[in-house]
Amino acid sequence: MHKRGQGVRALAIHAIVKTGFDHLVSGRAIQLFKVCLLLGFVWFGAGGGQAYGQASDAELPDHAQASVQRIEPLVHQGHLSMDIDIEMSLSHSMAEALKRGVALTFTIEVEIDQPRWWWFDKVLVDARLTRRVSFNTLTRQWRVSIGDLGLVVATYNEALDLVRRVRGWEVAPIDRFESDADYKGRVRIMLDATQLSRPMQLDANKRSDWTLISPWREFEFSVGRERDNS
Repeated sequence: MHKRGQGVRALAIHAIVKTGFDHLVSGRAIQLFKVCLLLGFVWFGAGGGQAYGQASDAELPDHAQASVQRIEPLVHQGHLSMDIDIEMSLSHSMAEALKRGVALTFTIEVEIDQPRWWWFDKVLVDARLTRRVSFNTLTRQWRVSIGDLGLVVATYNEALDLVRRVRGWEVAPIDRFESDADYKGRVRIMLDATQLSRPMQLDANKRSDWTLISPWREFEFSVGRERDNS
């Protein structure tokens, strides 16, 4: 009976210890879950949840779209400069790739000709401007590279706005143009798929949702030396 009593007490002690341990583990798990949940709310409220952009996935189109809305040639400090406004929206696939850290490169092209009635038009300007958009998945920051300049912004839409709006782009020295002569130009924007990794290039070439190229937007202008805005 004495041994049996000791056995019962040992079982009881074991049950108490096990129950207490299970309760402790369960309590810590609940506390850890609450902390993670709180951190998630703090991160989202601080803008982490909006770092991807203001538009929801439901608002992203299946196919990318782009068009040049405004072109303004300006003479400034001895150069012909361009102000350009572009309307552009990326496809759902492009936006998701950006969100995963894939950088996308966009190229804006401008061509300017001098009409000649007796021969082919003379090409005076064939310029390209490149802007690279990337998202750092660790810092949750967007970066837009314009040549050697890198600009950091907080949201998807702010990053795309730096691509959509071009200001003061010097495309050619002004002495390339004759005073008061008439010139014709055209502008377009495209996604430069050659800057993607090789596997992504092969995949993008087969998919219409990875195609972004706007129609050429034509414009006409003449240059007067007295119009220099410098």
